[in-house]
Amino acid sequence: TYYRGCEENVNGIHFQYVSFVNVPIIKNISAAISMKSAVKKYYEKHKNDYISVLADSLTIEVSKSALWLQKQGVQIAAIVTDIPLIAETMGSRGGLHGLYSEIYGKKANALLLQYDKYILLSEHMNEVVNLKKHKPYMIMECIVDEGLFDGVECRQKDGQGRPVVMYAGKFYRECGVIELAKAASDLKD
Repeated sequence: TYYRGCEENVNGIHFQYVSFVNVPIIKNISAAISMKSAVKKYYEKHKNDYISVLADSLTIEVSKSALWLQKQGVQIAAIVTDIPLIAETMGSRGGLHGLYSEIYGKKANALLLQYDKYILLSEHMNEVVNLKKHKPYMIMECIVDEGLFDGVECRQKDGQGRPVVMYAGKFYRECGVIELAKAASDLKD
């Protein structure tokens, strides 16, 4: 399947969505070509303006294009939703897929270390990503748009309201599983 790219401006922020062919392996190559082309075009058009980039660091294609902009003097911040090597190598994958995942994770990790600034989901991530370089970072924890749940009712069968605990992370001490267990013990029934 072919996905056509587009762009939009929302409240003065430019969003660029790139074209790609959604077929294994070809997807990464087509996304890389589209991303690099879109970034170069945007830079040429706006190189005399102030440009600030926030990039998804899990994707090699995005990182390479963002880091090309960095070579042009643009400050690049990474939003780090997971540590690439951990994300790519979790689970028991063998064969070519496992080898590909390991290589992809190592490459994404190497690129992640090159960003100028970081937006991280936990202090533990900072210890992994930013420990030696001491680059500017921000921890973004517990941020939820409460409006997301408007109109959603969470009730037990008896009709009584019940607290809900949401957890976004792996089940490791460093990722907050202890806090999850404590929150669960605070629930009644």
